[in-house]
Amino acid sequence: MPDLLDLLKKETLSENKLFKVERPIVDYSESYKKVIFEKMALRKDQEKELFLFHESLNSLRKRGYARHSRPNEAFSLLCSHLEGDLSVKTVAEDMLSGCGEWLSLAMKYQNNLLHCYVDPELEFNQKQNKYTLKNCNSEMLFPMSELEEHSYIQIKELHAKNPEFVEFIWSRSFDKLPLEIQKNASLYLYTAELVWPVGRDYYINGYYISSYCNCRASRGVAPKIVGHRS
Repeated sequence: MPDLLDLLKKETLSENKLFKVERPIVDYSESYKKVIFEKMALRKDQEKELFLFHESLNSLRKRGYARHSRPNEAFSLLCSHLEGDLSVKTVAEDMLSGCGEWLSLAMKYQNNLLHCYVDPELEFNQKQNKYTLKNCNSEMLFPMSELEEHSYIQIKELHAKNPEFVEFIWSRSFDKLPLEIQKNASLYLYTAELVWPVGRDYYINGYYISSYCNCRASRGVAPKIVGHRS
């Protein structure tokens, strides 16, 4: 006869796999219009200056911005750029040039759930190479089975695992994304059970997001005031 604890364990694992998060439908496709982007990432000797996450956040606040861009803000702008919107060309081309940039997001993957912390405040322990989450605007949970550390997971595979996550990050459902993003976007997890800040990758990998890099470029956004023309 099977041990009762074994049965309970199997039921718990099964529940984790089937766990579903109910949330209202949100249209992220024009998220970039709600904020004002810093036109150029901060430079040093004509190259993008690189920062730890909290250093970048402190720096952009001193420059008059509120935070980094959320993933759907950044990618909704890049989608519009890929579709020929000239009004975002300057910012988009700067975003896709040189080093990758921080996003206003941190992640942790645990028990088949991808925890996404929006607008995080993080503390970094350099000796332990470890971040601690101090605060965040909100936490989004995405059921996601079998995500491996230290490997790139293509957007098509992510869509099969959880289409809501794809839309939350890349601002549109997979089938409505520009072909360039459908072919080239992916997620890289540095470590599963530790909180780690997220950013876009660099150069040709500008549609990737990852949580493995300590230093990235700094670009701020500020809330758009009603009636303001950027």
